[in-house]
Amino acid sequence: MTVDPNQIISAQLVIRSASGKSTKGEAITTNNIADFLPSAAVASGVVALLRKLGFQVGNVVGNSVSITAPVRTFEKVFRAGREPASNSLALFSPVDLRRAGEKTAPSTHQSGLNG
Repeated sequence: MTVDPNQIISAQLVIRSASGKSTKGEAITTNNIADFLPSAAVASGVVALLRKLGFQVGNVVGNSVSITAPVRTFEKVFRAGREPASNSLALFSPVDLRRAGEKTAPSTHQSGLNG
């Protein structure tokens, strides 16, 4: 099955926390949730940039935001490729949205997105 590059897909993105603490391998509880929340400035910057890059962007909820766009937009912005067996997008994270779409590899800690 081939995925149409104009097909609309969605993803949920985790925004880097203001503390710099990663969600990898860490349980988020009511006691530590504040450690994982992004700053308001970073969250609004991520939303604005994602919109500029062609995504429909949901509201930031906690530490994440949903994005929707055609497959071709995801491939261009995140330099993702489709896996031949499943035709699913292979996204690489964390990414630096300020350099999205460039041909060079993104910096892993400059973005508002967390892997």
